Amino acid sequence: MATGPDGKIYLSMTNSEFFNDTVQSNGVIKYVCRINNPDSCGVACGFEQYGVYVGPGDPYTRLGLPNIPNFTLGPLAGSICDTLHTASAQQLFGVEVTAHPNPFGNELRVEATGISTKALLEVRDVLGKIHINAELSPINQTVRHTFDASLFPPGVYIVTLTVNGDRITRKVVKQ
Repeated sequence: MATGPDGKIYLSMTNSEFFNDTVQSNGVIKYVCRINNPDSCGVACGFEQYGVYVGPGDPYTRLGLPNIPNFTLGPLAGSICDTLHTASAQQLFGVEVTAHPNPFGNELRVEATGISTKALLEVRDVLGKIHINAELSPINQTVRHTFDASLFPPGVYIVTLTVNGDRITRKVVKQ
């Protein structure tokens, strides 16, 4: 089963001796089932056993529907697997972290406010190689660090600030 972009649920049928020639051709199913109102119970869901005609005996429908990831789920706060955003501010655990400019060139600035203890700053590439590893002490509950990134190859980098065991991450791009 899979949810389509129209919000309906689709499922493929397997070959069966119970299907007649209208439904199958040479033993291959010609239809995909559809649930028109997936949020409704019982008959109100609008299940159609022969909801979508897929052609004269499409041999691929018996293998199931394609696995299409849902790219519209939105961000997961704190995850390094989120999509890249142009804004680089994140509010977690009472600490606001910014990494700018994004995209950056030869210099990258990282700022964090709301910090009262030492923080560990790491900058890694997408393969996990550490390019920056620094322990920073706050001044007036703020940590600022500007570093030379002129030798960084172009690509995506993950900036991680660890404060009291809590990790805050941002993604930035080197042009």
